[in-house]
Amino acid sequence: MVVLLTWSGYGLHPTIHKSESLVRWRQQNAKSRPYVLERPHRKLILETICNACKTWNWALLAAHIRSTHLHVILDTSATPERSMGELKRACTNALKEANLATWGDRIWADYGHIRPLGSPYAINKAINYVLNGQGAPMEIHHGESGCESCAEATPPLHRRP
Repeated sequence: MVVLLTWSGYGLHPTIHKSESLVRWRQQNAKSRPYVLERPHRKLILETICNACKTWNWALLAAHIRSTHLHVILDTSATPERSMGELKRACTNALKEANLATWGDRIWADYGHIRPLGSPYAINKAINYVLNGQGAPMEIHHGESGCESCAEATPPLHRRP
C-alpha cells in the first residue's frame, strides 16, 4: 500500500483555533519545549528513514524533512499506522543517541496524518507536492535517485521482533 505520512515536531503543529487563550493554554501545558528540526536533525532523520525502509523492505518513494514537519511517501507492507509509528520511533532513538535530543525531550506531536494513495496519478501528485510544494528544498529523498544524505547513511537498523 502506498501512503503519504505527515507528522510534526512537538509543539510545532499549526493551531486550527485562533483563540489566544487556547494557544496560551497549550504553551503553559506543554510537556516539553517545541522541537525544531535544524539541519543536523533533518539529515539524521532522513538517513534514519532511508535505513528503516531498507530494513523493513518498504519502498521509500519520496521524503522531505522540513524544520517543523516532514512528509514521507512509501510503499509499505505494514499498516500505515505501524509504518508511521516505527519511523517516528527509529528517528527518536537516532536523535537521542546522537545527542541531538535529550531522553526527556518530546520530539513529535502525538498524532500524524495518513493518506492512502490509490492510483498512479495520486502517487505522482503527492510526490510532486512533497518535493516541490513545500518551499525551498531542505533534506529530500526522491525514489531511485535517493539523496546525498542516504549515500552516507549509517548501517541498517535492526528489525524489531
